[in-house]
Amino acid sequence: MKKNLSLLVLVLIAFAVASYATRVSTIVCIVGERECTESERNQFVPLVGKSLFFTRFDNEIPALLTDQTLIFTSLKKQLPGSIFIILQKEKPVYLLQDEESTVWTVYENGMIVAASAMEQGDTTETLLITTQLPIASVTENSTMLPKYHSELTQFSFSLYKSSLELQNRRWIDANTLELTTKEDINVFMPLENTAQHVRELEAVLNSNEAQTLPKPLREIDLRYKYPVLRTDE
Repeated sequence: MKKNLSLLVLVLIAFAVASYATRVSTIVCIVGERECTESERNQFVPLVGKSLFFTRFDNEIPALLTDQTLIFTSLKKQLPGSIFIILQKEKPVYLLQDEESTVWTVYENGMIVAASAMEQGDTTETLLITTQLPIASVTENSTMLPKYHSELTQFSFSLYKSSLELQNRRWIDANTLELTTKEDINVFMPLENTAQHVRELEAVLNSNEAQTLPKPLREIDLRYKYPVLRTDE
């Protein structure tokens, strides 16, 4: 009788140990090459106590992400009870600076958030566009309105691929971008088919016509069927 009781106790202990070892007790969270911040890690607190082997982490982890700029990429499990969640931060596609000089980061999915100090200080990798439009008028639920986001994204990617060097990029009204080239030429570009217009601008600036004008070129207007070139009076 005592032998059976001892065996039962051992079985219960083994079961308890196995149960603890196979349930999530420790969460390690990595974003890129850094550890998650406390707020990023706290998103996954509901996973504590879940089974290591019978939980659909591929479904549960994305559902727990409150920061929509984070992307779940992979998961590692380690006994006893540890999971390593690997995330990536979406890269911004462009920055917007409003009239109050607030800089906003816009991500590929359209999310827009106030830029960090690092993002504000380094605009070499991400296109900065100043705007006279109130941010509230071009966003909804912290997301850029699709009709604007699509064109500004195309504009950003097209500039990256081109040889154009611009001093300034301004979004002056809902339908128009105003640019300044390194030669101090003002360019008016419609916020429509921006990728095509970037190629068009590049072609105009490199054309023989633009190079041989009798007076310095001061303005290019791409809002018409054919580009309009204006020189010094």
